[in-house]
Amino acid sequence: MAAVVLPDEEELYLLAILDAADGLDLAEFTWYDPESKDGCYRAWDFQWPWYTNNDMQQVDQGGRALGKSVGIKMRAGAFAFAYEGQSMLLTAPELNHLRPLTDMVEKALLTTRLLREMLPDGKGKGIARQPHWQVRFKNGTSLVSRLPNKDGKGVKGQHVINIELDEAQDYPLPGWIEIVET
Repeated sequence: MAAVVLPDEEELYLLAILDAADGLDLAEFTWYDPESKDGCYRAWDFQWPWYTNNDMQQVDQGGRALGKSVGIKMRAGAFAFAYEGQSMLLTAPELNHLRPLTDMVEKALLTTRLLREMLPDGKGKGIARQPHWQVRFKNGTSLVSRLPNKDGKGVKGQHVINIELDEAQDYPLPGWIEIVET
């Protein structure tokens, strides 16, 4: 009979970091911040309850530069670990909103070794830009992006378990209807 090796305390802590869907611990553990003294990313105190909120439907209201899009980037990075084989939708009202968001997520995936290693070749294969930006990870998890279009049909038919909507104030009403149904 083979011996069972249980994880030690440090390994359990790493598993907890990887398993948290909010991505905050993962960001603080892996992201590089050139503006901090030690190079480590750190969330502001007020962001902790905000980023770790796990209510089914949330609206983040706040001024510029408070971290709304950074929260989306965190959750997108953690998604591959927390929801194996599932899909997340990133959406925004127009391409001039969606493209900077997907670029920010892609940069995090490519510049954070742990996230990059989740891509099929560990270098960027698995990221596609045509016809829509999407990412496929080694474990079958995917991030997809869609624009709602004026009639909302651009997000119709998505079979995802998590939706991240940026710039909600400009999202068209038919798109909102489809998002709620999705």
